[in-house]
Amino acid sequence: MPTLFTGIFEGLGNTISHLTAKLSTPQTFGLFEEVQGGILNFKLDKVAITGSGAATNAGGLVGTIEAGSVVSYVTVDATIKDVATAGGIAAINYDVVEDCSTQGKIDTGNVNQARAGGLVGFDAHLGTATGTIGLDYSTVSVTVGKNSYGGGLVGYDNSSGIGSTYATGSVNGGKGSYVGGLIGYSNQVANADSYSTGAVTATAGGVAGGLIGQVGSGSQTMTDNYWDTTTTGISSASQGAGSPANEPGITGLTTTQLQSGLPAGFSPGTWGENPTINGGLPYLIALPPN
Repeated sequence: MPTLFTGIFEGLGNTISHLTAKLSTPQTFGLFEEVQGGILNFKLDKVAITGSGAATNAGGLVGTIEAGSVVSYVTVDATIKDVATAGGIAAINYDVVEDCSTQGKIDTGNVNQARAGGLVGFDAHLGTATGTIGLDYSTVSVTVGKNSYGGGLVGYDNSSGIGSTYATGSVNGGKGSYVGGLIGYSNQVANADSYSTGAVTATAGGVAGGLIGQVGSGSQTMTDNYWDTTTTGISSASQGAGSPANEPGITGLTTTQLQSGLPAGFSPGTWGENPTINGGLPYLIALPPN
């Protein structure tokens, strides 16, 4: 059984470096295996996790964020490989991840039906708690194998809320995979005021979308979301979601357009734009990029 951390971990702006793990058995792993409480205000640097393949879940910070939890103002730099579910902050999230950022690389290797995202691998609800992601960004590059789900921010999102986020890392998928610049698979999600710019590719038999790979059959609310038609490699106006096409609430803009003023719906109280910050692209005022 994973070790459950309860209470509040207050990092006071400090940095923890060089967490390294090579997992020989299937398990859920992170600096905190399982959290039911709060993790706040610190940086986790140069994390390296190698999993044991199928049935292994790993987050750079947390294995599983349980209901009744919040992770806030945490920055993670992680390299994670050979796992079934992976995220820079958490493999699995059932509550709140806000004001966080991630960088690094995730590659699930040959694992079938993997889920990987730059921030969270699997985001969902548990009881009355709903996985909520807001005011976050990721530059993590994500690679998943066959029949898998990969997103620049979230790999597989089932019944949650995502708002005021962005992802710039590349996302690559194998045969039968669903990959998107922000989310791999989205179902019953309220998604607003977010964008992605990383290159998105899938091998033959896979599905790639500028922002989302696959939109599920559950109720969706998409509002003021964008992808970069110049840098993602997906220029068709219909492919904000790889499937189905022409998903409402997702708009393609060129890099120049994204640099030429905040897109419609982006609040100037939350978002800023400056030629010398984030390559001139929109950035979160409360969480400026390094």
